[in-house]
Amino acid sequence: MYVSGNEEADRAAKEAVESESAEEILLVPSPDAKSLFKQAIIQKWQTDWTSTPTALQQIKPEVNCILPLPPDRRDQVVLTRLRLGHTRLTHAYLLNRTSPATCQQCGCGQTVQHLICDCPHWQTQRNHFQISPNLAEALGSTIPNMVNILLFLKHIQLFECI
Repeated sequence: MYVSGNEEADRAAKEAVESESAEEILLVPSPDAKSLFKQAIIQKWQTDWTSTPTALQQIKPEVNCILPLPPDRRDQVVLTRLRLGHTRLTHAYLLNRTSPATCQQCGCGQTVQHLICDCPHWQTQRNHFQISPNLAEALGSTIPNMVNILLFLKHIQLFECI
């Protein structure tokens, strides 16, 4: 016994499956799908991150990399400001509506790069605290580098200016 509606439905289903425009649907287990979505989001985020140059991007080239932070809140703030490239020392002029800051020691433009790596006045202290001449390495992912930067800034009495 056949029901005419069922026969039509069966025929339509068969045509749909056999048509050239039919797409195969794969069922993916939930944990696998979650992993695939997460991976796709991170790839998109990385593409956007790479295409937008920032000071932090030099220190943290990969979005899924977690940079260490010290336990002390004030140390965290200082280190984060240095990594972002925006400190009170280097950017107070924006709030004060004055000219960009210059280094009081050598007259060069005051930047995080200049303070941490380039200023000849602080070279002896940088050597003493083993500060890398590469800003990404100096502010990067190792705990000894992080500790040395904070000690260096406290030693040269600029920690509170950051």
